[in-house]
Amino acid sequence: MKALTITLTVLALLIGLTATARSGGSDQAPPWVDSIQAPVRLTARVSALAVAVVNTWPEYVDLQAAHDNARNAVLVERLDLGIDAETLLSIAYLESRFDATGVSRYEPAVGHRVSSPWTHDRQAGVGPWHCGVGHATARTWAACKVMRDSYAAAYRELVASLVRWHGWTNGSIRRTLAGFGCGADASRTGICNGYPGRVLRWRRALITVAGVPRS
Repeated sequence: MKALTITLTVLALLIGLTATARSGGSDQAPPWVDSIQAPVRLTARVSALAVAVVNTWPEYVDLQAAHDNARNAVLVERLDLGIDAETLLSIAYLESRFDATGVSRYEPAVGHRVSSPWTHDRQAGVGPWHCGVGHATARTWAACKVMRDSYAAAYRELVASLVRWHGWTNGSIRRTLAGFGCGADASRTGICNGYPGRVLRWRRALITVAGVPRS
């Protein structure tokens, strides 16, 4: 936490420095300002989101894991596909409690789907699998392992899945979330065991917790 405080202090100083440069007698900022501000804004958003995640779900995630999740969610958000980091993090909480090793699969021995941590290289059950912190769908075990072992891959696949559902539902966020959570029928009705409402409530909580700055 001390390191994070130092980071935020440095960020504040840099933001103040760039603001001073803008007010130095000209409306046109020096060329170096934008090159500094972009990574500063990115780091500030990631740090604030990480703190918000820890404060919202302290029993499931520590600051390092929160930072890893927040960073990858924000990097995907910056692709400007219409899905914000708060939504992605809320889904990650609901789907896996931020446990990247969780794999949902069909287990023939018990005759139904099972969701539990799986760290082995050998295949877990039968696909399709739901993998990584966001439990996006993987059609092959190799693809599942990539999502399980990489936050970056997990968040990329999560947002890709949401974007597909978003297109199929004509931009309805509730039907998008229902489709992601419960499949095609739910995408038409928007009904999925309260899943869309839960995602959106946690999204609002993250935004509210610490006034997360936007990039």
